[in-house]
Amino acid sequence: MSMADWTQLPHDILWTNILCKLSVVDHYRLSLVCKSWRSVTVEYINGYPSPGAPPCLMVPGTDILRDTNCKTRRILVSPVLLPPNNNHIPKVGVPHVDLCRGSYQGWLVMINNDMDMYLLNPFSRKRIDLPSVMTLEMPCPRDRFMCKWQISKAFLSTTPTNSNCCFVMVIHEGFREFAYCKVGHTTWRPINGPDLTGKPYSVSTSAYWDAIYLKGKFYVIAGTKVIYVCDLAAIEPTMIEYCSGPEPSPNSSQMYLVESGGGELLLIFRISTRHYDLIDDELECVEVHLRRAANKSTVKRIEIPSKHSRYEDVIDTYDYENNFLLQYHNHRFVTQYFEVYKLDTRSKSEPSWTELEESLDGESLFVGLNQSFSISNPRLFGYKENQIYFTDNALTTHQIFCYSGNDMGVFDLKECTVESLDMRHFKYTTPPPIWVIPKP
Repeated sequence: MSMADWTQLPHDILWTNILCKLSVVDHYRLSLVCKSWRSVTVEYINGYPSPGAPPCLMVPGTDILRDTNCKTRRILVSPVLLPPNNNHIPKVGVPHVDLCRGSYQGWLVMINNDMDMYLLNPFSRKRIDLPSVMTLEMPCPRDRFMCKWQISKAFLSTTPTNSNCCFVMVIHEGFREFAYCKVGHTTWRPINGPDLTGKPYSVSTSAYWDAIYLKGKFYVIAGTKVIYVCDLAAIEPTMIEYCSGPEPSPNSSQMYLVESGGGELLLIFRISTRHYDLIDDELECVEVHLRRAANKSTVKRIEIPSKHSRYEDVIDTYDYENNFLLQYHNHRFVTQYFEVYKLDTRSKSEPSWTELEESLDGESLFVGLNQSFSISNPRLFGYKENQIYFTDNALTTHQIFCYSGNDMGVFDLKECTVESLDMRHFKYTTPPPIWVIPKP
């Protein structure tokens, strides 16, 4: 008796009898069986009349602190609904050594040690090359080298299924400059805007923090609390001042722009403090980071001898011990609370801001290294309404391998409380976790 060829299972049976009963992680696993099943799974996810895929957390593949052999990430379907053990958490083909500088839907913006940039969808295994970091304009005088850390954060205008309409925008030069490309192009183009590179470096006056694509344009928040708008479809894209933002409480360490479910612009301030009281487990994690940093010799750095000379490959290492102050290794950032403001463009002639003190209209917000987003039906995925789910995006501490990646949690807007995410299976947080939406 011959065995049945399961790859030839009728598509309607897969659709109506199997896929509709599986979780999003099982959808991913099913898509790996064969090309036929992957095709049906992708069709199902794209056409399924549901709220879509749940937000997931992409975490290091390292299971416990001392196990540093795993080199690819894993996906938590929901950090609020953890499985009993990490054996049930699928791996995705996203290498640890490559930096992730943004996520949008199922797509990640990645940079490798050769400073090649690319878009990666680990769920469909698709990869799209982007221009190299080396095609960016030369660094400002205070920076004498180019490296993959030059990119602070990246943003997409849409999913890159059609290269004719997908733009990618990056913040670089220590949060001071913007550049963009259209998918398929080979160089980054600068974006005209306020010159922040000539000022003394300060996040309060000379940095851009976040951006979002809304109603056909990119909106950007600067450290000066000014919102800029940019149309990348223009012949010469320019950052134009749109409006001033509200003044947050002291100790605001991060700012995010989010589109609400109703298409409104939200501005979020993250208020953090530094803690120097690391507990034993955290100190052990610092020691691991420092040992890895001391042996680190794979990050390419391109020295720039003079302003007008060509890029030259001078050194292929980071000297963490000499280039960075060790005092930064003994503290951690801890988020205290968030402030949320909604932009009102209807009631007055000039845009104004209204603080949302207790409610997000039943939505949940997800912020961090990802392209910030909201969901309107969080309980369908195990999340709660009127909460902000956040991950650690203190990029400087990530770069120098000090204790980082751990400032993650859930902020309840009404109660003004912060709870930690349950990460008992994933104490090791390098590379830092990032929110993703698993969509092929």
